[in-house]
Amino acid sequence: MQWIENFKDMYTKLDAHSLELLDQFYHPKASFIDPFHRIDGLADIKEYFAALYSNVEAIGFNYNWQVAEQSQVVIGWTMTYQHPRINRGREVELEGVSRITLKDGLIIQHRDYFDGGSMLYEHLPVLGTAIRFVKGRMVAA
Repeated sequence: MQWIENFKDMYTKLDAHSLELLDQFYHPKASFIDPFHRIDGLADIKEYFAALYSNVEAIGFNYNWQVAEQSQVVIGWTMTYQHPRINRGREVELEGVSRITLKDGLIIQHRDYFDGGSMLYEHLPVLGTAIRFVKGRMVAA
């Protein structure tokens, strides 16, 4: 499905200065949901991405697999990002899945599923140490 390839290509090009690319894919009343946020409306989605991209030093996606069926698309991905206050500014890798629902050929809902702890909390100085300790204890139990 060419639309999926175009969508994935758009996200590899997206940055704080190219947010107009989202207009080609998202419905004006679209919702974007992840473990930390729910954003409704394309204007607010663009605002969210503007803030996101202005705070990271680098971000990229590798797409691992996909399943498409009429108005639903599910894409597995690996995101790599660098943020100056996370993981001492070193690169972080995160596995996730996007579930996309289309309406009239545009995204009406984009929901990302990923482990918020792996993305953020485990890489913060004090909290990260505590979370890794608890995870280790759970495996050993």
